[in-house]
Amino acid sequence: MPRSDFAWVNFDHNFTAATPTATRTFQVDSPPVLASPDDANRNGQAVGYVLVQALDVENSGGAPESQHRIQINAVDLPAFDLPVESGAWQTWMDRIPPEVLNAGNNGLTIVHGGGDGDGFRVANVAVHWREQG
Repeated sequence: MPRSDFAWVNFDHNFTAATPTATRTFQVDSPPVLASPDDANRNGQAVGYVLVQALDVENSGGAPESQHRIQINAVDLPAFDLPVESGAWQTWMDRIPPEVLNAGNNGLTIVHGGGDGDGFRVANVAVHWREQG
């Protein structure tokens, strides 16, 4: 029977043009499974999601290479990753598609896009998924 699991990943990083990328690791005990049995019949399947706690995110529009991004195991997550909210903390969610998480060690990377001349801060990221219990 599948069970839910999560990792609390502390970033505590200021993302700027000088320090644009940070990676942290987390463990997944068993192979991930679809988050919902209904996912098999819908477009946009997911095995889980991330919640990102960020401060002072500015412009992230433009070409894909200039957007702020969240990656797991060097794969960009599919939705818009970090929306603009200047001067305030926010929590944002993005889904994790199938075949991105691996049983064992996983790398979570946040990338500061070149379109933002200033910086932003990420405090914590919660990663949630379902796996075989």
